[in-house]
Amino acid sequence: MLDYCWSCGGHPAGTPVGTPGFDSDAQIAWDGTQGYGSASIIIGIIDSGVDIDHPDLRLVAGWDYGSNDSNPDDNSASPGHGTACAGVAAASANNGLGVAGIAGGCSVMPLKVANNA
Repeated sequence: MLDYCWSCGGHPAGTPVGTPGFDSDAQIAWDGTQGYGSASIIIGIIDSGVDIDHPDLRLVAGWDYGSNDSNPDDNSASPGHGTACAGVAAASANNGLGVAGIAGGCSVMPLKVANNA
């Protein structure tokens, strides 16, 4: 399936849009060790908060700017936009859960600025 994902580096014959070379090259990153990245690299997710108990994410202390406290939990009824963005960026790979993030070995700092985005 990844071969057909233009933004991930797949360029199937006849791809009508996009500029070759301007994509994420995710496959190149994943060709090394799964879980590309390092826990010492912190990716800030400025969004609706992140599910702080999500088993696919490695989190460091974050902040909720609306409540002015250190609880950036995504309190929406279903996984919200911030959790989804964190997963795309840094979900662990090859653990039988969810998705594989672009940099699954990195840590996420949730910075909550909105509710239910």
